[in-house]
Amino acid sequence: MSTSENSRYFLTEADGIIQPGMNEAIEHRIVKADNGLLGPDFGIGWHPVTRPFKMVEESHRHDYAQILAFIPGDITRLGELDAEIEFYLDGEKHIINKTTVVHIPGGMIHCPLYINRVGKPFLFNNMYFIAEYKADPVTR
Repeated sequence: MSTSENSRYFLTEADGIIQPGMNEAIEHRIVKADNGLLGPDFGIGWHPVTRPFKMVEESHRHDYAQILAFIPGDITRLGELDAEIEFYLDGEKHIINKTTVVHIPGGMIHCPLYINRVGKPFLFNNMYFIAEYKADPVTR
């Protein structure tokens, strides 16, 4: 890697972007850059998903926008997600069973998020427009 003035914009494993999964159900290490690594208002994580589990059980909200993506593990077949995900947006249940990107505006209640079936491994991508992910639980 170059040591030029702009080399600070290239993050590698030496910068701590390879981390343990967010919970015990994510068995493989993840790629995550937040806590100011990408500046004061952006964070991103890629999570390999290989089996069903309850990713997020409680509804919550936050002031910043968030983008979720569900992408097949085989990058040569991006339109062939072989999984079923149950996701709630503003209390409304949605079933995700094809390659999908979800935009969650700041302030919108969302979750639970359940991975109900995994036919083939896929990549879950979480992008948030703040340096460190934080959520406020919501009771209904």
